[in-house]
Amino acid sequence: MFQAILIIWSIATLLVVIGVLPYAVWLGFMAWRRQWRKLILRAAIPLVSYSLITSAVFLSGYIHQKLYFDTIFDTKAGLGKPLFEYDSPRAFNGDGYSLAVYGLSPAIRKRFENPDARLLSQFPKFPSERSQWAMEPWRQAPVETRFRKHVDFALSSYDQDQNPHLRDHFSAIESSLAGDSAYYAFFWFNHGDNVGDIDFFLVDLKGGLIYVINHNT
Repeated sequence: MFQAILIIWSIATLLVVIGVLPYAVWLGFMAWRRQWRKLILRAAIPLVSYSLITSAVFLSGYIHQKLYFDTIFDTKAGLGKPLFEYDSPRAFNGDGYSLAVYGLSPAIRKRFENPDARLLSQFPKFPSERSQWAMEPWRQAPVETRFRKHVDFALSSYDQDQNPHLRDHFSAIESSLAGDSAYYAFFWFNHGDNVGDIDFFLVDLKGGLIYVINHNT
């Protein structure tokens, strides 16, 4: 649903960009002929329509993200605003890097302080756009050796030089993964023999933080 609304909004935005100049000329012609009622109506319809579509996109995006996190943590996530957020520029094909740090909500703390077989085997749930990826369910730290390459890819050595706070967060993540009071899970996709895309999640019970990472190449 969200993807469909986003496509409609993209088409509407493209039409606005293409049509704004000739439409403005047409409105100017009506103003010159003093056709005020027609002018107001012709100007209001596209503005109101585009505003409604834009509002629907933002509302759908909010709902989509909320439901997405509920299926990651198997509870009503209630993450709120990030305490820290970094987003690199994205290439046309989606390449880029993102890290968000959230405070640990009471619901997620409760869910992970007493994890059950359901949480540790069935979650996180795949979003539709990740259906071709592989998934590793929630596991308690310390991180297993076989997942070291996934962690290294999630903690992008290139991006840590782009923001002075990333290195500190990477260090905190490594410390969490070396202890036993954190849980981690991820989706990933291999490019040949190497990890090329990953969504990495970490719940740090001791530090009271949640880390959400996306890295694509």
